[in-house]
Amino acid sequence: SDFTVAGDKFKVTASSGDTTVAGTFTSSGDATLSGALGVSGVTTMAGTLNVGSDFKVATDKFTVDTSGKAAVAGTL
Repeated sequence: SDFTVAGDKFKVTASSGDTTVAGTFTSSGDATLSGALGVSGVTTMAGTLNVGSDFKVATDKFTVDTSGKAAVAGTL
């Protein structure tokens, strides 16, 4: 069966392992994710963003590939 805390504040769905957190999620250690990370809303990063593959903004508006080649769709 599903695991819940305080109704809907924290839930782990038994059949899939999906986890829902109602509120701010804070981690004091490293986090490793596999698969896609979807983020909505403003995102703030306080450290270095290391990108291990191509970097893209709005699909093709600004890209940097792994060789360092940059492409800008528009005026720079």
